[in-house]
Amino acid sequence: MIESTKKASKHRGWMFKAFWIAGCILTLGYASKYHQRILRWQVYDPSNKNSRHRAYSTHITSKDVGLRTSERAKQQKEWDRLIMPLSVITATSAAALAIPSPFDTPNLNWVATALYVVAFGLSLEGLLLIMYLTVFGAGSDPEMIGRLASGKGFLVGMSGPVAFVTALPTAITTYSSLFLLAGLLVMTIAADDPSDIKDHIGAFQAIVLVPVGLMLLCLLGTILGCEWFAHRERHDFKYKKDEDKHARVDDDRIHVAEPEAMNDLERQRGGPLECKGT
Repeated sequence: MIESTKKASKHRGWMFKAFWIAGCILTLGYASKYHQRILRWQVYDPSNKNSRHRAYSTHITSKDVGLRTSERAKQQKEWDRLIMPLSVITATSAAALAIPSPFDTPNLNWVATALYVVAFGLSLEGLLLIMYLTVFGAGSDPEMIGRLASGKGFLVGMSGPVAFVTALPTAITTYSSLFLLAGLLVMTIAADDPSDIKDHIGAFQAIVLVPVGLMLLCLLGTILGCEWFAHRERHDFKYKKDEDKHARVDDDRIHVAEPEAMNDLERQRGGPLECKGT
């Protein structure tokens, strides 16, 4: 039984390691670099130092954990800076698709068109991801961010997925820039080749749908994972804390009300006896 458990944990460890390597490759190595930043976010989770700490029992700030500035604010500034290049790439790729071929050919080369479409789609997905992460980060407690970075809940101690998600906007910006640059190069090199998309519809769809579809899955997975983590944190800790608080208040009211009720009974009983004595 013990040997089977060890084998299962070993296989699970290899599987997690394989996913981590794949995530680092997909994000062009950004995930491993962001992982060091994620480890700094763990200071917002007091349970890492005090195992008896009850989650969300106190409000945590950056000053409480010894930080001069908010780590979340630093990350948000970086995402805000990425919005500008993503917006430029979106506008440039859309303009490249709308403008007729400048080489006196009926249309642009189909490969260049496909690359422009990929750059356009990835830049839009990057903007959507940044908007969602901005709202999620602003609406979350610092302790929730710390618990997320510490791998609490369904993350089972892994901070790698958080580093992967944090690196996605930068990776998407890099990918969209590369596809836009590749489209410009192909358009220039194949200037005299007006191959139509209809003649290469299968290859065109593959070039576009593989990167755009893969990043769309990452985007949807990020949204579902963040929402599920926040949902479990609210129901397992925050709502339970409020219920316990209301229960304590109700108990205090009951304990306070009991002596008053006893006094009323004593007065009612003592009234007739006092009359008889007089």
